[in-house]
Amino acid sequence: MATFTGFSQVIFGYPNDEALPGHPLHDPTDGWEYGFYEVQGSPWPGRLAAENRVAFPDQTASGSQRHFLVVCHEDLVEVLSDDVTVELFDEPFEEVAMRALRLNMGAHG
Repeated sequence: MATFTGFSQVIFGYPNDEALPGHPLHDPTDGWEYGFYEVQGSPWPGRLAAENRVAFPDQTASGSQRHFLVVCHEDLVEVLSDDVTVELFDEPFEEVAMRALRLNMGAHG
C-alpha cells in the first residue's frame, strides 16, 4: 500500500498500454515496465508553481515536492507529493483495501 503525504495533484488513468509511448516521459529506447518510479528533475513542481503565481504572485513554492509515477496494466498514476510510504502486506487484497479505506476515513471522517 502506498500512502502519499502532502500531495498537490494526482493524475490517474490515461494513457493505456498502447498509448504509453506517447507520454512525454516515456523513453523509447528504454521503455517502461510495470512498476513504481520517482521522476528525477521533473518540471511538474515548477509548472504548478508558475500556474499558481498567476493568482498568487507573492507566493513562493519550495519546489521540494516529488513526482511519482506508477505504471500499471492499462492505467498510469502520477502523483506530486511531499513524500510516500510503501507498506507490504501478506493479506488478501480485499483486507488491505479495507484497511486503507478505514485509515482514510479516520483521517478525513
